[in-house]
Amino acid sequence: MTSDIPEPLLAYLADRRASVVDATLACLTDRERRLIREVAVMAYVQGQRHPTEQSQTDGAILAQVVGACLAAPDLYPVISGVQLCAECDHPKYAHRDGDDPVTPGTCAVCEADDPDEAHHDYHDAAPGAVPPGAS
Repeated sequence: MTSDIPEPLLAYLADRRASVVDATLACLTDRERRLIREVAVMAYVQGQRHPTEQSQTDGAILAQVVGACLAAPDLYPVISGVQLCAECDHPKYAHRDGDDPVTPGTCAVCEADDPDEAHHDYHDAAPGAVPPGAS
């Protein structure tokens, strides 16, 4: 099946996925990244049943797990919810939808800081965006 897809498109899609995974990981605290890494590695190790296959690095496993979580955001809302908002740089999970389609949503973090600035809908930040203070 992949032979029908042009190589440049495959490379672009792989790079795009990697940048989204990196941006998601950058939004997590050190503790959250460590927990996800440990769970992902343990899940991979427990699921590995063929000793002849070459083992992947921890980083590759982590990227694979986060990518899979982002592909099914309704099943993994914690991982997919850490994407930053383009307007306020706060995570998606801090935003609530408006009461109806014309009412803007609110950001709980912005609301705590300044209630007048809290009314806006969540919009994805550009892929690769890194939150302030993250390395």
